Amino acid sequence: ILEKIREEIKAAEFIPILEKAFENGKILLVLDGLDEVPQNLRGLVRQAVGALVQLHKIERVIITSRSRSYTGQAVFQNFQPHTIAPFDGKKIAKFARAWYNEQCRLGHMNTEQAEKRAHDLASASSTSDLIEMSSNPMMLTSIAIIHQKDIGLPRERVRLYHLIVDVLISRWQKHKTGEENFTPSQALTAFLKDDDRLRYALQILAYEAHSASYKTENKNKKTTDADLSRGEALMLLEKPEYLGSAELASEFLDYVDQRSGLLVGKGGELERPTSYSFPHRTIQEYLAGCYLVSRRNRGRKFFKHAAEGDFWSLAALMGAEELFYNHPSTRDALLDLTYHLCPDVFPQTEQAERALLWSGQIACVIGNEIIERDTDNPSGGKAYLERLIPHTLNLLESKFLSPRERAEAGDTLAKLGDPRFDEIHWHLPKESLLGFIHIPAGEFLMGTKEEDVKGLIEKFGGDKDFYKNETPQHKPYLSEYYMARYPVTVAQFKEFINDSKYEPTNKDSLLGVLNHPVSYVTWYDTMKYCEWMTQKLKSIAPNSKPKNGMEEKFWRGIESGSLIATLPSEAEWEKAAHGDKDSRVFPWGDDFNLDKVNGNMVIGDTSPVGCFPQGRSPYELQDMSGNVWEWTRSLHKPYEYNPKDGRENLKADQSVARVLRGGSYYNGVRSLRCAFRCWYDP
Repeated sequence: ILEKIREEIKAAEFIPILEKAFENGKILLVLDGLDEVPQNLRGLVRQAVGALVQLHKIERVIITSRSRSYTGQAVFQNFQPHTIAPFDGKKIAKFARAWYNEQCRLGHMNTEQAEKRAHDLASASSTSDLIEMSSNPMMLTSIAIIHQKDIGLPRERVRLYHLIVDVLISRWQKHKTGEENFTPSQALTAFLKDDDRLRYALQILAYEAHSASYKTENKNKKTTDADLSRGEALMLLEKPEYLGSAELASEFLDYVDQRSGLLVGKGGELERPTSYSFPHRTIQEYLAGCYLVSRRNRGRKFFKHAAEGDFWSLAALMGAEELFYNHPSTRDALLDLTYHLCPDVFPQTEQAERALLWSGQIACVIGNEIIERDTDNPSGGKAYLERLIPHTLNLLESKFLSPRERAEAGDTLAKLGDPRFDEIHWHLPKESLLGFIHIPAGEFLMGTKEEDVKGLIEKFGGDKDFYKNETPQHKPYLSEYYMARYPVTVAQFKEFINDSKYEPTNKDSLLGVLNHPVSYVTWYDTMKYCEWMTQKLKSIAPNSKPKNGMEEKFWRGIESGSLIATLPSEAEWEKAAHGDKDSRVFPWGDDFNLDKVNGNMVIGDTSPVGCFPQGRSPYELQDMSGNVWEWTRSLHKPYEYNPKDGRENLKADQSVARVLRGGSYYNGVRSLRCAFRCWYDP
């Protein structure tokens, strides 16, 4: 150690200080990389370190090693083993600062640049797409290398994953001093340097590992990562298109086990694992997707895996993105794959519906413009889009797909052009009354019966105080009115902002997906939208061409001013939610069903309007329960509901709370009931 300091580090003046520290034992001794010591020397190293610690009475020693290599002769008695925990957001940010502070110290950038780059790295690495990888210090280092080299991270995830795999592969291609027993043969060295062959081998291993994961998950009914046995891996790799021999395949697997990072050996003897796995599922799915699209029969492969639930969805989509972003010369093949998955007639099976969903998602990657330019395939180009868009709309009503997949179909429509909404008429629904549904006059049951509270507690939890705010049940009379079929969407609100030049309270309200309900809006924002909508409807009322008495009544009411657009009272909201025939618990009935509502974090975010058609109200209104909280115009006051007690005062002081109804995607079952009342600062 002292000679290394003297000759290589050229810090001879430090040696006396170091010697004195050793003599006193007042030193923190860190010995890094025990796993990089040849296995037959680890016992000797353990004895030498033990003698050093005893001789100098060193109080603090840290020895680092891969967990897998810390076995047998390598284990230090009386040492407490600890496994490094994953990084959280704060540690990722600290790493990013340290990384770029070092770049600043080396003179590669100034302090201001380092701070900006560190913030960018921390923010990018903490996103939902990357947090699983960036929580691992080695993977975070790989991400940091890419970030530094490319002055940021690629916007497209597959470009980033491609670069991460490159960085991890480069670790395999470098051999450290003292690794004599790990030095690969000439044949393996040549294979490791051939990026195309190496990537292809990793792709088949990832594909088979992911297939094994599906079988295990399907058998155990839970998410798990299955390992690929050594025997299976050898059989794959010894094929001519990969390594070409069992001997070379065996050497490759043994070498990979010692290098770690991308493919990890498990079980068995230290240098003879019994199985292998990809420790980062997203990398496994990326490589498995690359394998899928590399096959000549990719269309059949995609369709086959569409039968296996949504397990292959991410791998399939990343495979398509790999072709589009990293291999642009193969875009014709990607177009053909997209057409293959979209039949002429709407499919009638879960497998075919999921294949259709994937087709639409891939089309969003390619973009309408590129697709429309394709005139080589009679069933492609514009003809494809003409069948894809209505087919995708039908997926919102699917009885086979999961709520998340139906939401993904809705997101696809938002990108391709949602045919339900009329761009000319402020993105309101393409219906004769622009999506407004007639609610007849009459009494209805409002609130919850006090004698029903006990049953609700038993069924949905909570206590008496939780339900007290919605009792007693009573029967208010309401005049007829019209209620919008869907909550106001982002597209509708953006049209209002662009046309009126109104400044929204929170500009995040403009950032959502176009056919999702708008969020981050205050009560005052919504009332301004209603005022604007009243004027827009009035401007077209004289030119309307009613086809029946109901339409005539609506448009003449708008024209005369007897009908205006506004928020519903909470009584109007509740009647529209459960109808006037009963006091059902939810818009669809009394039993809770996560297939009928975006709530309870089933999706974890807002969803396109209309993705839960089975949860519609008796008046055919959508998303009355879940998705987003909905403002009413009512002030919060105790029941019974009485419109004459001042609760409908639109000019009340802003310190008085307004009522919200319906619950949102993050709320549990109790808050998703029609009778549940919430209130908030307007």
